[in-house]
Amino acid sequence: MTGIVEPGALFGVGDIHAGVLGGVTFDPGAVVRSLRPGVDAEQVRVALGRFTPQQLNVIHHVVNSARNVMVVATAGSGKSTVLRTVAQVLPGGLDVGAFALNRSIAQELRGALPRDVQVSTFHAFGRRLVKEHCPVQATFVEWKRLNIVKSVLKEAGVYSRGVAKSLMTLVRLSMVHIANSAEAVLSLAAEQEFEFPDSLDVVGAVRAVQDRALADFRERGHFDYDDMLYLPLKLGYGFESLDVALVDEAQDFSRLQHRLVRHVVGRRGRVVFVGDDSQAIYGFSGADRGGLDRAAQVFDAVTLPLTVTFRCPASHVELASAFSDGIEAAPGAADGEVRRMTERVACTSTA
Repeated sequence: MTGIVEPGALFGVGDIHAGVLGGVTFDPGAVVRSLRPGVDAEQVRVALGRFTPQQLNVIHHVVNSARNVMVVATAGSGKSTVLRTVAQVLPGGLDVGAFALNRSIAQELRGALPRDVQVSTFHAFGRRLVKEHCPVQATFVEWKRLNIVKSVLKEAGVYSRGVAKSLMTLVRLSMVHIANSAEAVLSLAAEQEFEFPDSLDVVGAVRAVQDRALADFRERGHFDYDDMLYLPLKLGYGFESLDVALVDEAQDFSRLQHRLVRHVVGRRGRVVFVGDDSQAIYGFSGADRGGLDRAAQVFDAVTLPLTVTFRCPASHVELASAFSDGIEAAPGAADGEVRRMTERVACTSTA
C-alpha cells in the first residue's frame, strides 16, 4: 500500500522509523514537537516508539493526509492506544468529537483522550443538539412514539398489543435503516416477517406516526430516545459542527448513526473510523451489516489494517486464521494451547 511505513519487528522506545506518504515524510519527532498544549508529549513519544509499522501508518495518514481514515483493527491490535494517539496528534483549534457505542465505552474513552475532545455516545450528542435547538422547552417522553402508534392503530380500527408492538418495531427499523420509500418500509416488514391486518395501510401508518411525532416535538417539545438521532438529521441540527469525528467500534453502528457522522462533519470535516466487522455484535439492534465497507465508500476513506494481535497466543491466531485473514500473531507471542473436546466430554465435565 502506498505510504506504508517500512516493515520490521516491533520498535523499541526511541527507535521511531519514518515513512513517506505522497511525497511527504512522516517525522515522528516533528509530530511530538508540534503537539497542542495540554497533550502529554512523553506519552505520545513512547507510543510512537512502540508502534508497529501498521500502527505508525495510521498516524502517518492522519498527520500527512486530508483523507478520511478507516482503521480495520483485529482483536487485541492496540486500537485504543492508536485512537488515543490519533486524538493527541491532531492540530490545535479544531472541534473534535469522539463517538462511542455505549456509556461505558464513552467513559473509558473520556479518561483516555485529551480533555479538549468531546466524548459521548451518539444519543447523548443528539440529545444535546435537540435540547439546544428545540423551539420550546424540550421534554423527554419515553413512550412518545408508542402512544402515537396506539392512537394511529385505534383510529384505523385494528389495535391490539401485538400489532402495536410490530408497528413500533417497524417504525424504529425504518429510522435506523433510513428506509424512506414505501418499497424500503415494506421490505423491512417482510424481512422481519411482521403480520399486519389486511385493512391496515402499513406504509401510511409508519408515515403517520413519524409526522405526528415531529409535530409533537415542534409544538410541545416532546422527544424520545429515537428522536435523539432522528431529529438532528431531519431538522439540520448540528450540521458541520465538528472538524474531526473519531468513531470507535464503528462496525456496530447503524446507517442512521453513520449518516449523523456525515451530517456533523459536513463537507469540510474529517472522520477516523475504528472497527472490525468480525467483532460485530449489535446486528439485533439495527447495526449495519457490512457497515465498515459502506462507510469507507461513502466517506471516501483510505482503509488501513491493524492485523497484529497482542492478546492471543500463536496457536489461537492460527485457529482464528481459518475464519479470518485479518489476524496475525505478534512477534514473540507465546505458543499457547488449543484443546478440542467432544460434546459428550463437555457435558460430562459440567454435570
